[in-house]
Amino acid sequence: MTRAKSCLLTVLLFLISWLSFIFTREVAVEWFNDYKEIRKFHAIKEKAESGDIYAQAQLGGRYIKGLGVGQDQAEGGLWLRRSTRSGIISGQEWLGHFYFDAVVASRGIDDAARWYGMSADQGHEKALLYLALCHKAAGDVSGSYIEAYAYFLSYSSYAGGRKFSTLQWPPGAREDLGGLAKLMTASELALASRRSIEIQASFEPKYLARKRQEAEKIQAEYDKLMKEKSSGK
Repeated sequence: MTRAKSCLLTVLLFLISWLSFIFTREVAVEWFNDYKEIRKFHAIKEKAESGDIYAQAQLGGRYIKGLGVGQDQAEGGLWLRRSTRSGIISGQEWLGHFYFDAVVASRGIDDAARWYGMSADQGHEKALLYLALCHKAAGDVSGSYIEAYAYFLSYSSYAGGRKFSTLQWPPGAREDLGGLAKLMTASELALASRRSIEIQASFEPKYLARKRQEAEKIQAEYDKLMKEKSSGK
């Protein structure tokens, strides 16, 4: 065997070994991640079945997305409805996603908007964006984008400002909603702007009330921890 052929064979063997290592590593990582998701699913399911409403909302979302379990839209919707009976915001938002993603008729949009509206009524800021998307879907049929653009402006004023600076936009949502201005007349844009002011005026007190509740909960947990530490527990 010539020296050139020997070098070529060495390189080929190295490449094969390297590719085998990468493939094995990827398979192992994927298997480990699947294993973690399955364990997480069963832990959440156990809590949900014991009556934990937050776990019920999580479980519903996992069934819908197929995280740690086979995808099951019907079962997911069932658990989400259970969680919303206690008014949990995450369950309402997930149920809105459930209906919005499954839209095949106007009823689907109406159901999604109803659950997002309940979430917004409890001060959940991201619901404003999803309501904008619902109204846009309805506007694609009716030809009127006033409500969609009003909710878009409302969410934009918060998402880019101090209050909601940590919020993120779903892929393409900002562009899709922002592009509505090109489809609207000057009078429609003016109506949407006035409507946005009304939406924000109604939403702001609910948002502040939710933040106060969250702050009180954190303070109560902190006080409890400090009390336990001082008593030597």
